[in-house]
Amino acid sequence: MLKYKKVIFLKKTARLAAVCAVLICVLLVLSGCSIQSEDELLVAPKFPKDYQTLQSKFDQILASGQRYASPEEGENRNTLQLVDLDADGENEAISFFQDAGENGAFSVYVHKKIGDEYIQAGVINGTGTKIAEVRYPKISVDGDRAIVVCWALDGNVNRGMTVLRLNGTFVETILDIDYTTFITSDLDADGQEELIVVVQEALTGRFLARLYSSNEKEMSLLSQEVLSRDIKKINNIQDGRLDKYSGFAVFVESSLENGGYLTDVLIRDGNNIKNITIDAISETSDTTYRPIIVNSTDVDGDGVTEVPTAKIMPGYSKDDITDAQWRIIWSKYNTNGSPSKVFETYHNINEEWFFVIPDEWGDNATVVRKQLTDETITTIGTLSSSGKYTPYVNIFVFTGDDREQRSSQFSGIPLGNSMSAVFAATISSESLSEGLGMSEEEIRDAFNIIPRSWHS
Repeated sequence: MLKYKKVIFLKKTARLAAVCAVLICVLLVLSGCSIQSEDELLVAPKFPKDYQTLQSKFDQILASGQRYASPEEGENRNTLQLVDLDADGENEAISFFQDAGENGAFSVYVHKKIGDEYIQAGVINGTGTKIAEVRYPKISVDGDRAIVVCWALDGNVNRGMTVLRLNGTFVETILDIDYTTFITSDLDADGQEELIVVVQEALTGRFLARLYSSNEKEMSLLSQEVLSRDIKKINNIQDGRLDKYSGFAVFVESSLENGGYLTDVLIRDGNNIKNITIDAISETSDTTYRPIIVNSTDVDGDGVTEVPTAKIMPGYSKDDITDAQWRIIWSKYNTNGSPSKVFETYHNINEEWFFVIPDEWGDNATVVRKQLTDETITTIGTLSSSGKYTPYVNIFVFTGDDREQRSSQFSGIPLGNSMSAVFAATISSESLSEGLGMSEEEIRDAFNIIPRSWHS
């Protein structure tokens, strides 16, 4: 019996949609997606009765020469967003406008409800090519939230960020900086989120990670840490756990100037941000390097984020990047930066699937691929040092408009389907005599469909 590890995906539950009908109407009317033309932008929507005072405020803003705008990235893209900023049980209204006569001039209005009236708590003006993103991180254990407004700047790697908080009935700016990318996360598990910003220095080109934390009056820089040398581009930033019981770590995925990809793993150590994977001599997170783009993820669904590295499979050459096939080694890291291997996989990113390689196959595991019309066959097996190839499993990927019909006529092991493909498998007859073959159940457990979010 082969030793393998079953991979379980924890599907995110659907977000709650039980909001009142009035609120849905308001959000739909004001969403950036619902605004079709400049003329419509200049016409104030008709609010339900409960929001008449807010409508009158918007009428005044539109009459002053502004039109509706909305953030263009992230999860919060509505023109009007209702968020409880001060944890008093009453939502504040955050709205976005653009100067109708001047390109690049944007305004963010915050209205607070006092009794039956909405009063203007503040307005923040900014310039850029667009309002890129807006987030509302929790900045106190009592539930107070900040407003993080991101401005895209023309022809600039860095962007602008303004962080605001509601102080009573007034909005105040608590941070105004440039950044390349960022994330908010509760790194020390104290109930409030820190701001982790990556920025590229103009003079050296080196990327730095900066840790900001908030108190009752301001958001201040606690410390900064270098990322790996020779980074060309930051591809992704995400948080995840190193173990099931600690706070979060930050995983910064980057492309390198000379090719390849690596991950810098950052944790909070007291008031310092620490790069636990960077080598003091090479100034690079060498242990996370791989020649192909695969992001860190919780690959086995245990709540802990694994970091990938890669080795070329037998029978392929590193020099032939287009044809090369890779074995992905997934490792967990502890807070000292030491990795421990979880398992190895073969990943096919383009076809959105991966296969957990049994431990017994070791470094001899490899694949042979065959491309047909609207169908691919990937044979997974081993290649011995003497050059003998033993196939064990054939993975079939059916694509095209008639994929469901063709797969239904296939007498193999059904493995599921993605949005664009149907997957199935067969067991190679040659594998049975080698003692390293896999049962149907083991094949089902080893095969996994890659979520779109991994490479979107």
